[in-house]
Amino acid sequence: MQHLSSNPIPIDPTGSNLPQGGPNDNTYWLDLPIDNAAKEKVKKGDLSSCEAYFHIKPMLGATFTDLAVWFFYPFNGPTRAKVEFVNIPLGRIGEHVGDWEHMTLRVSNFTGELWRVYFFEHSGGTWVNASEVEFLGGNKAVAYSSLHGHAFYAEPGLALQGNPKLGIGIEH
Repeated sequence: MQHLSSNPIPIDPTGSNLPQGGPNDNTYWLDLPIDNAAKEKVKKGDLSSCEAYFHIKPMLGATFTDLAVWFFYPFNGPTRAKVEFVNIPLGRIGEHVGDWEHMTLRVSNFTGELWRVYFFEHSGGTWVNASEVEFLGGNKAVAYSSLHGHAFYAEPGLALQGNPKLGIGIEH
């Protein structure tokens, strides 16, 4: 693979200068900006400019409609290991650029009521009954995004990949 980091090209905000289909020739990849100020800006994100994308589809014999709400996270920060009550930073392990994340709202086609919400976490997720979901302003489902990451959870706290005493900590 040709190393192009000495001549990086900033990505147009619309993505119009990214490759559009074709074979993977291993000559393009996304990375953080070289400039430290720009790098920190990407790492922190800009909530005022974020956009959500919706995918709406009938489910379970059209008795429900799923509204999948997709978000793009430009950066995933470092992870930490947890041993008993001690958190151990793992340097840059877990850092990477560019991830999509989603939550899904399942609505009854008979009553129009929200039945369940799916909170996606890494390679899986959790369905939560609507009665157990936190709402903002009466009708906006709340999702907690992991600290330095992008997994979605129904409530704040600490999730461990591993067991309760030893694992990779994901604070949300």
